[in-house]
Amino acid sequence: MLAHIYRLKKDTVQFFKYVMKDIVTGSSSEACFELGMFYKDIEDYKEACNWFENARSETFPILNNKYGDELPKKELRECYEILRSKLKDEDRHLGQLYEELIEELEE
Repeated sequence: MLAHIYRLKKDTVQFFKYVMKDIVTGSSSEACFELGMFYKDIEDYKEACNWFENARSETFPILNNKYGDELPKKELRECYEILRSKLKDEDRHLGQLYEELIEELEE
């Protein structure tokens, strides 16, 4: 997938050029995963979680089954842990929610 290469090269224009072609033609787990990685790389962890969840549950892989389950679960877990670690004491309820989400991913 060309989008993967352009994401690694940090060529945002070319990345979006290719990933959006996949999105408008029905989308795949791979495209959603790449979008998740893009947002994770720029530290927008909430948006990354949305795309990793889409890779897991809203789309299907076309090249590699790991993009439909194993890889997005791993990345979701990491994002939830980062988000939980950034919470202040007054956000304990949200921290508890992230903890529950992490536990669900481990099942």
